[in-house]
Amino acid sequence: MKPVAILLFTFIFFAHSLYAQNDNSHDSIPTSNRLATALDKKVDAIARQYMTRIGTVGMSIGILMDGKTIFYGYGEAERGNRQLPDEHTIFGIGSITKTFTATLLASAVLDGKLNLDDPVNKYLPDSIPTLEYQGVLVTIRTMANHSSGIPRLPSNLLIKDTSNPYKDYDDDDLFSFYKNFKLERKPGDKYEYSNVGFATLGVILERIYKRSYESLIVERICAPLGMDDTRQFIKNGDSMRFAPLNCRRSFEVCIS
Repeated sequence: MKPVAILLFTFIFFAHSLYAQNDNSHDSIPTSNRLATALDKKVDAIARQYMTRIGTVGMSIGILMDGKTIFYGYGEAERGNRQLPDEHTIFGIGSITKTFTATLLASAVLDGKLNLDDPVNKYLPDSIPTLEYQGVLVTIRTMANHSSGIPRLPSNLLIKDTSNPYKDYDDDDLFSFYKNFKLERKPGDKYEYSNVGFATLGVILERIYKRSYESLIVERICAPLGMDDTRQFIKNGDSMRFAPLNCRRSFEVCIS
């Protein structure tokens, strides 16, 4: 089975926070910023403050102003590789992907594919017990607004690669989690951030459209906006542009 859709990749705007830099002096930070304009200097003052924080390796900055796009790179794309991040560097955007999922969900509502107050079980395999507590059902709405009672992470998530903790977690694993899961509180009563809940919405979107999550993202969001480097999976030939995550600090850095 395919992995559950959680991560996307894009080329700009996202800081790449990894592990500690050994040298935090301002002069030692590589950058493409030429400090030629007032904007350059303003960006540099902010970027260097960020770059001196423990846990930062590099970042790529893009600014759209007066119809022009200006790019700046700082640090390294990967610790120790001496490669300056630029406008072509690909970063993992992690939970920002949830905004893409929510956009697709809104599109599905407008398409008449589902309703926000539908029970999620309507779109899941029949083998999954009804997700409810004291007669109150988990709905698409409560799953989307993080009040469903579904926990942050599934209990059967086994981490083999901390740089991509969900890589080996597929639809079968997700459905297996739900077969053994029981809610401990009423849906809609309390906010509780849930990665697995939003991943479930991604799987539901695939099931109702009978298409992959990535193809939906590309057709509905990326292609119309010219986001050619934003994908669920890195395209063939682009792996050298990818700035890998380093999760030695804590597991939560990668999965939050």
